[in-house]
Amino acid sequence: MAKVPLRLLGTLLAATVLITGCNFLPQPSSLIAAPMISSGNVDDNTIWQQVKGLLPQGCQPVVPDQPSGGGAVQQADLEGNGKNEVLVTYSNGANPPVLGAALFSKQKGQWQKLWSVTGQGYAVSYAGFADLTGEGRPELLLGWRMGTTVSGLDIYTMSGQNLQKMTSLCYSKLDVGNFTSQKGSHGTAQLAVWQHDTGDAYQVEVLGWNGKALVPDGDAYLNYFPKVVSYYQEQLKGMPDAVFYWYYLADAQLKVGQPQAAIDSARQSLAILAGRPDNYYKGYDLVVEGNALNAQQNFTDAQKVLQPLVGKQQNDGTLAARLDLALGDSYRGQLNDSKAEELYQAAIDRLVKDYANSSVVEKLQYDWNNPTLLKLLDEGSPQSWLAADCLRRLGGPLH
Repeated sequence: MAKVPLRLLGTLLAATVLITGCNFLPQPSSLIAAPMISSGNVDDNTIWQQVKGLLPQGCQPVVPDQPSGGGAVQQADLEGNGKNEVLVTYSNGANPPVLGAALFSKQKGQWQKLWSVTGQGYAVSYAGFADLTGEGRPELLLGWRMGTTVSGLDIYTMSGQNLQKMTSLCYSKLDVGNFTSQKGSHGTAQLAVWQHDTGDAYQVEVLGWNGKALVPDGDAYLNYFPKVVSYYQEQLKGMPDAVFYWYYLADAQLKVGQPQAAIDSARQSLAILAGRPDNYYKGYDLVVEGNALNAQQNFTDAQKVLQPLVGKQQNDGTLAARLDLALGDSYRGQLNDSKAEELYQAAIDRLVKDYANSSVVEKLQYDWNNPTLLKLLDEGSPQSWLAADCLRRLGGPLH
């Protein structure tokens, strides 16, 4: 597997330890199970017998957790030439096991191994195919489970007969499909990524490939986020005072075009927090409220909510960038484009400085080809998605 950003992985693993205790990895003995190939596809079983001699000795097939119905042997035309390649996921049979994946192609009646990779973690959390680029042929998605709520996903595309990594990200839950408002008009897929926060709360984003990176795909929100709204409404039935559920509900309501509901949810969270010491979610609640007021075109009221937060988020670069973005939208709504662009630029500056480990903040020439910014975009983190939102508002050529 390609290297997962260590800062993001470390954060997610730390959150996992807090929730589940130190033993978030299962005992090796719990990983031992009878080998499986698929749900009974005879061709897949035949292929396994034919290719296993090209794998390390003693390998056993491993069925991925997702997608539903996927097997240890899967076929797809990655080259777009009308001939299927074969993906095999396996373990070496050791205790604990070493996982792997390999890609095969049949040439002149004989199977040839085109590519292989050694996996991380203790399970294959995802192995499947989806056309993320819209080029009419699928990409390969491989996920490796590294903790109870943490998996690393690598995405590969075929170039000739070479498999090249496009990007990587961390996730807790993953949905893959065409969630755009133009559903059915093209075959391009998006990724709905759930990243664990605390308890049963997740930060959710729907990502699409824009030619350079995976970025938030607003066209998919109306179709996907009703599921997220329903999820948090259900969670709140059991924990009505959980401010983190109210915050994520407000965020989801805003994304499905329900700004007044988002305001009500954010204010419910703020009411629960009243009288408590400053809470982590307070600033985020206010930013969601400001964004919802922007969506209602109440730009002056949005500024009244957001302006008192300015300068108070020095220790949280992500919240400070979200604040800059929301304020920028309010000024753009008032046709003050110069002030809006100044704030969008400030948001990217914060993110590049804090998360891309750049010693020099490049205040000009932010575009989709900027190497420093691409380093951040390629992280597959919430900060990278926020930077993409800023860049889109600045009029980047790919959006």
